[in-house]
Amino acid sequence: MRRFRVAVAQIAPTLGDLVKNLALHEKTTREAIAQSANLLIFPELSLTGYFLKDQVPSVALHPDAPAPQKIRDIHALICEAKERFGTLAALPFSTIMQQVAAYQGRTRLRRR
Repeated sequence: MRRFRVAVAQIAPTLGDLVKNLALHEKTTREAIAQSANLLIFPELSLTGYFLKDQVPSVALHPDAPAPQKIRDIHALICEAKERFGTLAALPFSTIMQQVAAYQGRTRLRRR
């Protein structure tokens, strides 16, 4: 049986600081790759932080705009890891839970 390693990113993003948070994501992704992780789970909204309120326009990326270089760098790291280890996905926890709920046949995610 093939082993499947899951890494959970326990990080503290800085509210509204996309550049700093991207650097933190890159560092965490590199650490997960070094530990041969197959799946890396980030906290929800870990690129922007919670409670942005009036900061939303300053961190928003237009869908047609090219991704910032740091996002492309992180994507390249993940692609490299996929080649080396077979799989590596970096996802927010809420996405994982939504997929689990869908897999179990539930129509919506229930939170307690």
